Amino acid sequence: MVHRTAFMVDALWPEFDTWITAHKSPRDTLMLPLDGLRHDRPQYAWNTDGFGKVATFPILALWRSLVSRRLSSQGAARQMSTLAFRKRLAHRYVDSLSYLDEHVVVVQDLLLYVWETGALQGRTFDVLMTGPTLSELHTVLDDAYAHHPESATLGDFRAPVGLAASEMQALQKARQILTPHANVAGGFAQTVRLPWARRVSARASPGRRIVFPAPTLGRKGAYELRTCARELGLPLTLMGPVLESRNFWDGVEVQMGTMIEAAVVVLPAWVEVRPTTLLAALDAGLPVIATPACGLPPQPNLTIVPTGDVAALIDALRPYASIGRATMRRNCQ
Repeated sequence: MVHRTAFMVDALWPEFDTWITAHKSPRDTLMLPLDGLRHDRPQYAWNTDGFGKVATFPILALWRSLVSRRLSSQGAARQMSTLAFRKRLAHRYVDSLSYLDEHVVVVQDLLLYVWETGALQGRTFDVLMTGPTLSELHTVLDDAYAHHPESATLGDFRAPVGLAASEMQALQKARQILTPHANVAGGFAQTVRLPWARRVSARASPGRRIVFPAPTLGRKGAYELRTCARELGLPLTLMGPVLESRNFWDGVEVQMGTMIEAAVVVLPAWVEVRPTTLLAALDAGLPVIATPACGLPPQPNLTIVPTGDVAALIDALRPYASIGRATMRRNCQ
């Protein structure tokens, strides 16, 4: 009897794609919502070569896209829709399993739903870990909300308690937990640490702005950065929409832009799953200030400050205070 592995994935993670490519065999099965390479959908562009079978579920992918377009970019409705899609996708994957699939590699977002079906009983399995557990995520968000009870987003959604318990039960049974996220990697004894995918970038010339490479959300550290910008008079470039209050950045000079203007890139996040922009900044030779929640290992040009620690963030940003003074002089001329 020939045994094989079923890989259950969702949105593309280059780090996991590289690992799967190195560990798959010609008899294995890849399950994904849509063949992104064939349908020009980069979000699903996993390497599908070399598998015995590639199972896709395009109707579900289309349903997800249509529903997503009708929802706001933030809030409980979007989160509930996301959970509903993951459950349906996980159940379709389980229905596609064969008795020959004795090992499963499943992405964290689908794990608890696959676990609840009982499909992992009698099989070994690995987990592609994308972020903190639901229990840890809720604890962090509760802490952030306690610091900023005025936030419109920090308390808007928590997953049902039963889901968090199921996820933890499954993770404790996993053979391996694979992740590139430095903060997540420390949570389990069976963790295998993967490298972040890096790109060769042209060296950037230092600019004259402090760049915040995220939407204005409490969980991205917007409140902490606002306090520092007001105290030090720092001009900010925002790379995402303002999703807290409309006048959130009152008292701070802000403009929309890109990293091309950066003197330093700052992300004092409470929660950050994929620090893609921070990696791009580091690869371009730019200084980066981030929290442990961003998942980056120690490296040149990276300053790590404790999550939620405004005083430490001010100290890290103080060398850039002259940028704010120069901007004020230009504005007064």
